[in-house]
Amino acid sequence: MSKDDRDGIIHDVLMSRLFVLVDDEDRTRATMETRDKGNAALTLMDVNERPRIELGVGNDGKD
Repeated sequence: MSKDDRDGIIHDVLMSRLFVLVDDEDRTRATMETRDKGNAALTLMDVNERPRIELGVGNDGKD
């Protein structure tokens, strides 16, 4: 973690419907989210913020 205004606190639980991971240039590099109908997805992006790989699972556990 860089030495800026981040305090490095570790929380026991962090809840959200969408997590966005950004790099030092504030480019989106990954997302983790629940989509319509509750499907869960993890998407990794390249440096140009283009989706490169996606992992997902549907509510029925088949996707």
